[in-house]
Amino acid sequence: MQGNRNRQRKDSESIAGLGLLGIVILVFIMAISNLLTSCNSSTAVETSETHSHSNYWVPTDEDILYQDSMYIIIKQTESNMDTINEGMNRIMQKLDSIIYNDGKSDLANDN
Repeated sequence: MQGNRNRQRKDSESIAGLGLLGIVILVFIMAISNLLTSCNSSTAVETSETHSHSNYWVPTDEDILYQDSMYIIIKQTESNMDTINEGMNRIMQKLDSIIYNDGKSDLANDN
């Protein structure tokens, strides 16, 4: 009985090792195939750009107006966020400077 357990353990270790080796080989093959396909696609893009300019998107007047309106909305949102941030900073400063009845301020009250 004791010999069977050692043999079973060795067999299990060898099967686990083979499985791990198989996984490493598969990952290596997948990495190489991804590199090859990315190299092929980048050369294909380079050749198509040099030969044909018909694939470029040319925005219409409506597209330009839409993009401009989106830009204006983004700028207004940024401005609003800056205003909110300034207001929050003022509120935080006021809260930090509150003085309690016993004369201690909030900043000095680290207990």
